[in-house]
Amino acid sequence: VNTVKVEFEGFPGYLHHELEGTFTKFLNDLPLIKAGDVNIEVFKTLKCMDNSIAIVLLVRNGCDTIVKLERLPITIKDETGEIVAKGIFDIENISVNPHKAKIYDFTLTDNYIIKKDYDISNCSVYFKA
Repeated sequence: VNTVKVEFEGFPGYLHHELEGTFTKFLNDLPLIKAGDVNIEVFKTLKCMDNSIAIVLLVRNGCDTIVKLERLPITIKDETGEIVAKGIFDIENISVNPHKAKIYDFTLTDNYIIKKDYDISNCSVYFKA
């Protein structure tokens, strides 16, 4: 199997420099991506004070071309498999250069949250409808 080691193509301007090392370690600890694949890994999921859910995610591009994501299906389930939140989101600003990785943050507002009583630390995020 042909794999690719991807590197960050930069960090968001608002990101504190100390977090760059944390993100780099997270990226380096992941298994290599298969050549031609694109994947999304969850770095952190947080329940916010306004009951929204914030997701910090890493998009890795193992392709030889720029990848642009236009729609992102997100489902969050609790430890029993019950759906906590779900939606398909139109996104325009996610593009990743070949053999690179980028950090993005995403917020699911209250209207996408189905189950109001959950422990976010026991939830899993899936990027499929």
